[in-house]
Amino acid sequence: MQFSQVQLCTGSTALAFSPKTFNEEFRACQHYYCHSYTHGTAKGSSTSSGLERNHALTALAGTTAGTISVNSIRFPVEMVKNPTITLYSYDGNINEVSVIAGATKKAVATATLNLSERCFTEITFDNSSAQAIAIGDQIIFHYISDAELE
Repeated sequence: MQFSQVQLCTGSTALAFSPKTFNEEFRACQHYYCHSYTHGTAKGSSTSSGLERNHALTALAGTTAGTISVNSIRFPVEMVKNPTITLYSYDGNINEVSVIAGATKKAVATATLNLSERCFTEITFDNSSAQAIAIGDQIIFHYISDAELE
């Protein structure tokens, strides 16, 4: 037995079947889950495709944990609630970003702050890597934004 073109409707009246396109379904899913990786790329992959490139707007000393401001990282669509953000360095390491100031260095990023359903504008570092971050340093990373409902 095979079924196709099935849909559930509320109420006692059946509506005409109206399939959604892949793009419509994909966009609807992004209210709950989205990422900077290109479609079909596994999280944690070492890839520059879809990479977020930003600049530090505030500085952080090399031995200090703290938060830096970055230009707004906007989600493709408004999420259903404030999401949980996971950051990945360009080479796929979880909870890291890559900081470029002459040479590339890694910094451990533990959270994002100033977060809303639309964007985030701050990254928190535990600075276990002891890397100083200066105003204007390039910060590159991938993100996963998850607003799963409990």
